[in-house]
Amino acid sequence: MLLNYDFLEFENDKKVRVIDDKLHVNILDFFGIGDENDKIFLGDEISNIKDNPTEAYAAEVYAIEGAKLNRVYEKIRSGLPFGIISAFRPFKGSFTKDFTDKEQKKLIKAAKSDSLTKDFLKENDGIYRKLCNCKTFNKTFVDKFTTDKSKATMKDFMSTQGFITRYKYSYSDYMQETQRLKSFLDGKRDFLGYIQAIGYWKEKIENDLLPDKEISFFVFQNEPSKTFNLRNYLLLLARLFDQEAICYCKNAIHDKENTYKVELVSALSGDFNEVWAKFSDITFSVPSQLPQSLTHLKNKATTFFSKQPGGNCGMSFKEIDKVQIKATCMPNIVTGAFEDDIKLSIKHSQWRGYPKVFDIEKIESIEREVIEEREQYKIGSAQNLKINQIADDLKQAKVVRATNLLRALVTQKVPSDTPHDDDLD
Repeated sequence: MLLNYDFLEFENDKKVRVIDDKLHVNILDFFGIGDENDKIFLGDEISNIKDNPTEAYAAEVYAIEGAKLNRVYEKIRSGLPFGIISAFRPFKGSFTKDFTDKEQKKLIKAAKSDSLTKDFLKENDGIYRKLCNCKTFNKTFVDKFTTDKSKATMKDFMSTQGFITRYKYSYSDYMQETQRLKSFLDGKRDFLGYIQAIGYWKEKIENDLLPDKEISFFVFQNEPSKTFNLRNYLLLLARLFDQEAICYCKNAIHDKENTYKVELVSALSGDFNEVWAKFSDITFSVPSQLPQSLTHLKNKATTFFSKQPGGNCGMSFKEIDKVQIKATCMPNIVTGAFEDDIKLSIKHSQWRGYPKVFDIEKIESIEREVIEEREQYKIGSAQNLKINQIADDLKQAKVVRATNLLRALVTQKVPSDTPHDDDLD
């Protein structure tokens, strides 16, 4: 079977028994249809508690929050894939191109400290010479920061327009890219939902040069599909947004301790789709544990990158202190819940004389029929095939033009009911 259904239980490896008291069909049991409850932006709602601090209002907001997290949790428990992607990249590719891994780490460390530019560049002649040959400024400009009277810090130097233009994304650039990534996800809500989360670094950053948090998206597949491949989709988005890797869990079956095996998958051209690391101790045992589980998973990835040459553009942050859920955006539900269609098919089969016990092959046949029927109502099924083809080409180390990648990912229509935050953090 494709999913773990709570209304079916295994008798052995080849048969399942129907649980009658869970076979009733109620479309609203799962995600709701056509109302405002298919999405909620938790950060906005929770901030409103300050303006309306009554216990009743606060209780209502947290009840809604819990309900949404519970629905995401049920999707994970059912066996559907999930992954994490971000547009976070504070430094441009030229930063890793121009400087060695050791030099990158020195520059980042200097930016976090009060090191004087003149002292730092005297001690690091290789960096000094590279900066003097930079296209966006020259030796004359650099030498202004190295005079005996100069009190400029490396933070000051790295905050200049010339350095930012060549090496760094501004905060507004980061927010714009994050909003753009969010728009791509919104355009695929026939196939997925997501949680927008903010991870705050344990390391305190007291300047504007380096970000003090990261916005990422926990993306979960809505239901089984014959065309949509979440792994391929997230990997292509990672390529488009210049990300090194994604976190991905095929899911399907978790162990009795609610532990999931999550992979860190490369999006780089040299080893596209290669699994760099496996994290086997990620747990989702209760809905309220989602933020803690995301924190644990993000720190696993951070630890991995911190040990790699050039990892994460030299950021080398120690750990994330906490992950706060900012928003939950549920999938579009066009024809009711997938599980309800499975229930109806089982009921119809029983009306035709089937007993309570079904062969696994029969359930899998029902799943295929339901997927085929539901796929007809979704926008983007044909697009999914193009995405899968490009992903296959990249897996075979074929050259894919950036324009072709973008064309494959752009949806014809972004849902008009999806809010777009001006301020994502």
